[in-house]
Amino acid sequence: MFTKKQVWETYITAQHVDATVVPQRIAESWDYCSKKNVNPYLSYELDEVPQPTLTLVRKELQQVIRLVKDEIFRLSDFFYVKKPLFVLTDAKGVIIWRDGHHETRDQATSIKFHEGSIWTEDAVGTNAIGVAIRTEQPVVVTQYEHFSKASHPFTCTTSPILDANDHPIATLTVSTMEHVNESQYTLIALQVITKNIQNEFKKEAITTKKRELLEAIGSPVTRGVICDKDNNIVAVSKEFEEESLSKDQNMLVSKGFNKITLIFRYFYQSG
Repeated sequence: MFTKKQVWETYITAQHVDATVVPQRIAESWDYCSKKNVNPYLSYELDEVPQPTLTLVRKELQQVIRLVKDEIFRLSDFFYVKKPLFVLTDAKGVIIWRDGHHETRDQATSIKFHEGSIWTEDAVGTNAIGVAIRTEQPVVVTQYEHFSKASHPFTCTTSPILDANDHPIATLTVSTMEHVNESQYTLIALQVITKNIQNEFKKEAITTKKRELLEAIGSPVTRGVICDKDNNIVAVSKEFEEESLSKDQNMLVSKGFNKITLIFRYFYQSG
């Protein structure tokens, strides 16, 4: 059986991959990178965002950065990784923060795996960050599974970070140059962190929604419907519900009502 290094070399020269050695997700990524004409020997010509742009993105995601730091500190004992480097990107693959073992960090810097650089598949080939962004799924990419030769010393595990509405806003990665026996433990630990961060966003969204509703209701609603800013019905008065059920449903829909959402924000209140 071929080693993964031999499989990578064969693919780069002949565009053929042994599906028994390389996971399907990695093979699909290699094909994607080939179609995008990514140079597998690219090492020092990576795209980077200007410093003002990086500063702006960091400001926009400062809460994510804070939560990531807190979660890593709290759950550090669950990472069975030697000399780890934690890397946080925005949803476009721009590295906005990193911290970890100095040896791994120095080696990462040598291939421009640092703040401000862009780590999508289009930019650097198959890598955990890029695959996670494109598929919106957690992923592990080991050494020779990377499309770019410069990344072969690393094993990287990445999990997307979602906001309260399940939209990707960032990725969190742990990278190491050491041999990894149990990469699934690392993946699970990362998923716990990213899920905890999303739960914090959901709690904040609920708190904000409650405050907005209280501010919107200037006086008690005796007969009507209350919806949030996303046009979701959150409360229906008893009188209005009884009245609605007795009326033609088509008439209610034409006014923007149904049992789940409102087509537009609508408040019905008797004078």
